[in-house]
Amino acid sequence: MTSYNLAPGKFILFGDSITEFSWQSLPDSTRTFSLMAAFGNHYVRKLDIVNRGYSGYTSDQGAIIFSKVVKNEPDIKLATVFYGTNDSTYGKDAVLSVPLERFRSNIEAIIKLSAVHNVKLILIAPTFHDQNILDRLFPEKSKLDKHKDISHTSKYVNTLLELGEQYQLPVINLYEIFQKYEGDWSKDLLIDGLHFNGSGYKILHDQIIKVISEWYPELSADNLPTVLPDFSDLPSIENFKRCVNGS
Repeated sequence: MTSYNLAPGKFILFGDSITEFSWQSLPDSTRTFSLMAAFGNHYVRKLDIVNRGYSGYTSDQGAIIFSKVVKNEPDIKLATVFYGTNDSTYGKDAVLSVPLERFRSNIEAIIKLSAVHNVKLILIAPTFHDQNILDRLFPEKSKLDKHKDISHTSKYVNTLLELGEQYQLPVINLYEIFQKYEGDWSKDLLIDGLHFNGSGYKILHDQIIKVISEWYPELSADNLPTVLPDFSDLPSIENFKRCVNGS
């Protein structure tokens, strides 16, 4: 008799506040979109979607969290890793700053752990921010000697691209995508000069789905088994109980 598996594999998103806030439904003038809800719907009964984003965190904390999670969470099939936005802050008051070489080392540690635990990995590169809007919305922070600079962020982007090439891993280059965006990316894609609105998250969602299809087609929703049979194929309740209990 068939034994039903009630525990699908996991798809975990690691990152900072941009990942943490991706459960939110952030509107713009044309749509409301939630990244996590979209993935939950896309992979319903196929993979469990888990958010491991922590506001203000960097790759320093991320590498430690990733190590703990992959060693203790069973059956992680896929993970996205999205650090660099906070890491690339600089200045004497920039407590979040992670020097470039340490950033590389942290991401490399994550890459090696993912290989050991057979977790398919997608790296996500940080993108643009609008410092003028950030200064206006958070004037108390603008008085501190800490800075974000797009050209400085690009060094972290390039590091991720180099690691992707070295380890043959996909990298979603949001920096380049925003750069090529035809329109006002700050107004159209961000909610506060840094965090994504619905349109920004929709771009990220579509890129992740595209990468999965191209790099890990076995993990595309259409290619994964559905947890439990369709209601039209249900056996008798006694047989269903036996299948669930594996007896």
